[in-house]
Amino acid sequence: MKLFLVRCPHCHNAMKYSCDDGILTGKRKACVYCGKSFLVRKNLTVQKEKSPTMTAFSVSFDEPKA
Repeated sequence: MKLFLVRCPHCHNAMKYSCDDGILTGKRKACVYCGKSFLVRKNLTVQKEKSPTMTAFSVSFDEPKA
């Protein structure tokens, strides 16, 4: 599975897109921010290989002091 970072040509927000076959020709994505549809291939930013051995991590925040 490949993971891509795409940017909406309408609102210019970045979001993730993943596909199993790695073929992007003719594939469209609906923007999660503005809802408009666009071609994935024309709006690629970054391509990354999804690692099957990714490890989970946790983030903790200190509570604000009164």
